[in-house]
Amino acid sequence: MDSLLTRLKPFYIAKLEEVKDKHPFTYNTIIEDLTTNVIYGDLKISAAMNLGSFLTHNSVDLYSLNSELFKPFKIK
Repeated sequence: MDSLLTRLKPFYIAKLEEVKDKHPFTYNTIIEDLTTNVIYGDLKISAAMNLGSFLTHNSVDLYSLNSELFKPFKIK
């Protein structure tokens, strides 16, 4: 299965680059979380809150983050 990082939608990949410049520690934490997890449900609540805060500026609630940020699973 693909990691969450490879499933991240292109718009949010660009947003992640903005985070990299402004908040390098948070960027590293987000990258680590996205590369080590394959299912959104595997993320800790703190990691999900970081994604919501830094990538969507809290405009998307936690329940909708999965469908907002990530492309759907491709079952092989």
